[in-house]
Amino acid sequence: IDLVAVLRFPISKLPSTLRQHLFRIQDRLTTSVDECLGAAVPLKQEERLQVDFPQVTRDMMNNKPALKMALRLLKAERNSIGGPFEKVKSFMMKMVALHCVMDKPDLEFWKEKYLVDRYQDLRNRLQQSLETDMLSDIFFPNLNLMDRIKVPQVKSDVAKYLENSNGPPTAKTKSNHPLLKLLT
Repeated sequence: IDLVAVLRFPISKLPSTLRQHLFRIQDRLTTSVDECLGAAVPLKQEERLQVDFPQVTRDMMNNKPALKMALRLLKAERNSIGGPFEKVKSFMMKMVALHCVMDKPDLEFWKEKYLVDRYQDLRNRLQQSLETDMLSDIFFPNLNLMDRIKVPQVKSDVAKYLENSNGPPTAKTKSNHPLLKLLT
């Protein structure tokens, strides 16, 4: 386990463009977090901090049970499938989920009774991100998280897997559907 010292500081201390962007996100989702975390990144630049917004992320996901469960299922699917899918990191999947929340912030949309649909939404959004080679960070929109996957074939293979196993379970596909395999 790597332990990294972090500093808590008020969002008001962030550069104005980032601060305003974060306020727009919070306004859209009716959250209000006033602190963020900064971690030293000595291997890159000693005088800089890497800023993270874990509390904002938690607030964005709060009261959205289908989102949390669908994200867990997607991670479990990745872990059970293995291979190239293992290169799709958890933070990328979480970012896909946050994009879905930004698109549909209504709490009703994220109720547990819609789990299968929300799981499919996350899979589709991940597939789209892999195919277009674009997944912007919610907090730093100029940062493309797909750049973290260095081998294009990995993106292609995982996108094809998601496409070929896509769609809600039917009588014909339910014995092989990843969602139902994980639930049984």
